[in-house]
Amino acid sequence: MKKITLDEFIKFEYENRLFNVSVDSVYYWIYIRNSIYKDLYDLGYGIGKKKKINYIPKEKRKISIKILYERWIKYNILFAKHRDILIFSSERKYRFDKFYEDIFTHLLDKELKISHYVIDKNFQEEIYLPQDSNNIKMHDINLYQAIFSIKPQKRMVTKEKFDKDIIEPLEKYFKVTIDTIIKKEWLSILNSYLLWHDLYASYYRFILNKIRPKLILLVCSYAFSNQVLCEVAKEKNIPTIELQHGMSGNLEIPYDFYKKMRLRAFPDYFFAFGEYDKYNTRWPIANSRVIPVGFPYYEKRVNEIINVSKHNKVKIILALSSMQENLLKEMISLSRLLNPDEYKIIYKLHPLELKDTNISALVKGTGIELAQDIKKDVYFYFEKADWVIGIGTTALYEAVSLRLNIAILDCGKSDNSFDILCESGRAVKVKDAYEFSQVLQLGKCNYNCKKNIFYEKNSLSRMKKAILFILSQQKG
Repeated sequence: MKKITLDEFIKFEYENRLFNVSVDSVYYWIYIRNSIYKDLYDLGYGIGKKKKINYIPKEKRKISIKILYERWIKYNILFAKHRDILIFSSERKYRFDKFYEDIFTHLLDKELKISHYVIDKNFQEEIYLPQDSNNIKMHDINLYQAIFSIKPQKRMVTKEKFDKDIIEPLEKYFKVTIDTIIKKEWLSILNSYLLWHDLYASYYRFILNKIRPKLILLVCSYAFSNQVLCEVAKEKNIPTIELQHGMSGNLEIPYDFYKKMRLRAFPDYFFAFGEYDKYNTRWPIANSRVIPVGFPYYEKRVNEIINVSKHNKVKIILALSSMQENLLKEMISLSRLLNPDEYKIIYKLHPLELKDTNISALVKGTGIELAQDIKKDVYFYFEKADWVIGIGTTALYEAVSLRLNIAILDCGKSDNSFDILCESGRAVKVKDAYEFSQVLQLGKCNYNCKKNIFYEKNSLSRMKKAILFILSQQKG
């Protein structure tokens, strides 16, 4: 399979007008473009297909009168009233004391004085401890479906239409032949989305009609349910804002487009971590709608640990997984090259990998410690580490503000997101475990960076100011 770059792919989808393909007035290309490009990318670079992994384990609770009261009364979205703002939380939660906290929305919820709800999106999967907030309502589409007896719409794209709309233009443009199994997988993913599209749309219309918000904030707009949320919000002229949660430019297909365009399934505004993301991503929305505000959780945790002294007898290497197989492979190789009396490797799992027993099996006997405690965020490990290494994760940007040596594992791909760090001497790029072992013998990187260009300061203040501005633009 030939290598297909992101530049080539976004030009292909634009020139072939794929954002206009539809079934029963549902424009479906945006739902599957991420999956299709990532599969093409992985095939081109010889990366194996990733298996699906369950998300973070939640703490189960015994059924009690209190639990039943919380689900059916206190947190039940069916009993929600009017609020000016809806904040849809993410699934990136860590356990603090008796509650979980979403690192992207919790601090904003605490500081925001405008009336709002936080819609917690995990409740229907397992009973677990909710966020510590008086503004919580639970996302529970299963309850909504059961009460109103709504059945999924049997809308689907036929193989013939999918081939004509997507496969034939793709194979002709890139002069490739797509494996039949992969084509079936793509069509299956698409039709599973279309099956639930109308249920999600009905559910969100119900919520928006009941609460009547003036503004919606969400995390990870390319999740299918959030794409439908954006569509419904546009129907009702309610602006949507995405809070940045990870990488946005270069190889990040969800945010990269060939031209500016109006997409019903994309948010109206984007709150970026900093200026870097604003100007290094080809947004479909106007650049004026990409607002650098910072990241409150990052700012809070960095301030808590920035002056902590380290006196490690054994140097700690923190490997930050972004679900790239290359990193784990090289860390296993590195463990064989290093003296365990001098170095210890901690492999910080991505939240999507916390239930992946395969990783535990792979590192068995290597001396690598897996960081998989839901009560310990990445900053817990930053505080202990001497080196961090990773591929394509914003956690490497976060490490810039701390006294940490940074290494970027270069897999020979077209991602130059971290070149600015390497050019300044703040980070070093290595191609494999052996080269990294040689770098470790040389000493430290340059800590003397006056500013972390990736994150704005005073983030909560910037967020609240930007929210007030957007609200002020609303007619009526």
